[in-house]
Amino acid sequence: MTIFRLIAVMALFSAPSYAAVHQHGVGTLQVLQAGKDWQFVLQLPASDVLGFEHTPQTEAQLSAVAASRNTFDDFHALFTLDKKCSVVETVVEVPTIFTAAATREHEHKHEHEHEHEHEHEHEEHSHENDKHEDFRAAYLLKCANGINKATFNGFAIWQALHTVNAHWVTMNQQSAVKLSGNQAVIRF
Repeated sequence: MTIFRLIAVMALFSAPSYAAVHQHGVGTLQVLQAGKDWQFVLQLPASDVLGFEHTPQTEAQLSAVAASRNTFDDFHALFTLDKKCSVVETVVEVPTIFTAAATREHEHKHEHEHEHEHEHEHEEHSHENDKHEDFRAAYLLKCANGINKATFNGFAIWQALHTVNAHWVTMNQQSAVKLSGNQAVIRF
């Protein structure tokens, strides 16, 4: 693992987001360049991604979590770049209340003898989370010719999302912009 990737992954998962206040409808995006390596770090409120921030209660909610994970796994669905880049690594952090629920549901389907006990667990877990949850994803790209422009396509995917505070540091500049459905382009 290169030092760039190590620092980036550590920053994503060990440091608090620079957007300390969780606000529904507002996400954050950090873009860093180190030579031909580019990293995009996206953080969105779970309520904007899923429509809820509690332990999934239904099959539809569990399916929404899985579908969201698949969306975050696909960098090119979320971003359009003006230059061709290859995605070297993707790290997606799904809040544990969602992954734990999917694991419990999978185990439930295979262990029918504890059906009543499991339903009681669901009732207990539905009230366990009063804090806000975020999805986070980090993408490491190799771009032979650099990037001049990136378009965030997430506003078409998540209608509850209305603003993404984007910050970037490249070899040439450091800047920020508020992205919205009407202005979803970053010019580096």
